[in-house]
Amino acid sequence: MEVVKRLVRAIDWISAKTGLIVAFLLPLMVLVLFVEVFSRYVFRSPTSWAQEAAIYMFAAIGLVAGADAMRKKAHISVDLFYSMFPARVRACVDILVAAVVLFFLGLVIYFGSLAAMDAFSFGMKRPMRPQLPLGPFLALIPLGGLLLFLQTVANTLRSLVMLLTGKELEA
Repeated sequence: MEVVKRLVRAIDWISAKTGLIVAFLLPLMVLVLFVEVFSRYVFRSPTSWAQEAAIYMFAAIGLVAGADAMRKKAHISVDLFYSMFPARVRACVDILVAAVVLFFLGLVIYFGSLAAMDAFSFGMKRPMRPQLPLGPFLALIPLGGLLLFLQTVANTLRSLVMLLTGKELEA
């Protein structure tokens, strides 16, 4: 049981730290967009880089911080019936849902990795000016998928402990 606790704690730590790392991008993205709007409407001279930079930052926030949101249970859920179930039944439902989620995330990681490797190999660039490299942008997909995969594993281990023991895992 101690190994499970350590593994869950480690995955939670990774999710929390990556969420914290990309959290600084949100105010930076707002600042970049402010510069773009200011340049466009005050100076009548839009920038060529601000929109692309904001798209990259938004992608990083959305894809990489998802695991931290999952860790905090901050994602959307429909719990009309779920909240009425006993804890062990909820754990069983969580495990069944996790199997589907893990399969989907496996596909995201695999195909996202292929797309990113192609972009790096062929030196693909975004079509908009200033034509930033596409590889780092696409690499966020398997990275985010991997982080979500790991957090799903941690949450599934919690549910498994609840199903088997009837007690919360205190990681």
